[in-house]
Amino acid sequence: MPRPVSLEPGTRLLRLPLIQFLQEADRWEDAVVATADARRRFPDDFNLALLHVQSLNEIGRYQESIAILDEIRVLPSEHASMSHTLFAAAHTMAATDRIRADPLAAATHLRTAMTWPETLGQGRPYEPEERLQRYLLGTALEAAGDDAAAREAWSAVVDRTPSDALDGSGGWQG
Repeated sequence: MPRPVSLEPGTRLLRLPLIQFLQEADRWEDAVVATADARRRFPDDFNLALLHVQSLNEIGRYQESIAILDEIRVLPSEHASMSHTLFAAAHTMAATDRIRADPLAAATHLRTAMTWPETLGQGRPYEPEERLQRYLLGTALEAAGDDAAAREAWSAVVDRTPSDALDGSGGWQG
């Protein structure tokens, strides 16, 4: 533990720069240890919980991230958009881990990733970006043998993709 934190273990503000430093240095395992310790000392701090979730996501511990996100209550604030981003990422990555072994479980994660729980402090925007989750949902549904639902998911991706990206007149050309 860094000296300032060890001298003042009850000071939350000393922990934030430490955690941010570890994350910026891609020291995700160390960040998990630091955020876990901070959360033990400050269990009701949703900002520390979100930093912990971010670190867990980076090392592939998605189920732990999801469990935390299911429990915390994020107040509407500047961090609310981060909470949903982490929520969607945890469920999307958990789905990619399961897509071959259990495509129906993967589809459940992907559908959940497209929800906007009120407890995460942000409402659903008018047109959220969900093309990745819908594409993967189509892949999971196809693997589960539901070709019609897979086509429907993929059609939703095409419908939400700007036409210039699809016709080669600009942007992405595939």
